[in-house]
Amino acid sequence: MELESSQAIIDVFNSLDPFTPGVLRKTVYPRVFLPSSINGDNDLYTPVTGRKALVRDYIVTNNTGGGITHFPKIKIGGTYWQIGQSVTEGAAGLGHNYGLNAIHNAQPILLNAGETFAVNTSALGLTIWLNVVEFADSVPFFRADKHGGWINGANTLFTVPANKTLCIGQFTTLAVANNPQIGICGINYMNGTGGSVNLSTINIVPFGGSPGASNQFAGPGSILTGQGFSKFFHGNIGEGDFISLTVDSTNAQQFAHFNYVLAGE
Repeated sequence: MELESSQAIIDVFNSLDPFTPGVLRKTVYPRVFLPSSINGDNDLYTPVTGRKALVRDYIVTNNTGGGITHFPKIKIGGTYWQIGQSVTEGAAGLGHNYGLNAIHNAQPILLNAGETFAVNTSALGLTIWLNVVEFADSVPFFRADKHGGWINGANTLFTVPANKTLCIGQFTTLAVANNPQIGICGINYMNGTGGSVNLSTINIVPFGGSPGASNQFAGPGSILTGQGFSKFFHGNIGEGDFISLTVDSTNAQQFAHFNYVLAGE
C-alpha cells in the first residue's frame, strides 16, 4: 500500500447544507492506493493522533482472470468488523466504485485516530483506491457505533448529551459516478454473526420514553449473515433522546453505526 498526504492545508471547507459539519479544519486528501490485494483483510488507512477522517468510498480494478469478492471493514482495537455487504468484481473488471451509500447496505464511515479502514478480499490481485478526507479532530463531527455487548432485546446505540442537539449527516458519494456529493446519512446495521438475526425495530426515542410503536423508525425483520440494513434519517434529535435497535442475538459480531454532527453549548 502507498500512502501520501498532501502538504497543502485547506483551513476552511465551506458548508453547503445543514447536513455537513460546518468547517472541516486543516483538511487534507490522502493518497491511499493498494496495487494488489492479499487473500484476507487488507489494511488501507489509519488516521494519526489529532486527526479524524471520513472514508467516502473505494474503487477497485481486477486485473486477474477470475472474480474477486470484497467488502469493507473497520478495525477498532485490533478487531475487524464488517460494515458492508460483499460484492464480486468480475475478471478484468475496471474502475468500479464499491458504493458506500446504502446500495450494499453500507455507509461512508468516520474514522477516529488509531482506527483502520480495511477491505477484505477473496483472492490476490485486486487494486484498490480509497476516497477519504482527513481533518482535525476538533471538528464536531463524530461516529456513534455499537460493536459487542449486544443483548437480546433493545440496545441503545446513542443518547444525545445534555445541552446538545444532533444531526445525522455526512459527505457521501454517488455509486454511478466518481463524484463526491453532499448528503444525509443512514443508521446502518451489519450482521456478521454466521446466522440470521431478527432486527425487529429501530426506534428514535424521545427523552424520558422507551422503545415502542409510537417512536418506531424502521422494522427491518430478519437479516441474513453477511448482510445489513440501512435507512436514512432526515431529522434532528435533542437532549436525552436516544436511538435504539432491538435484536434477538447476543453475538458480538454485529455492528451498527451512524455519523453525526453535534451542536450546542
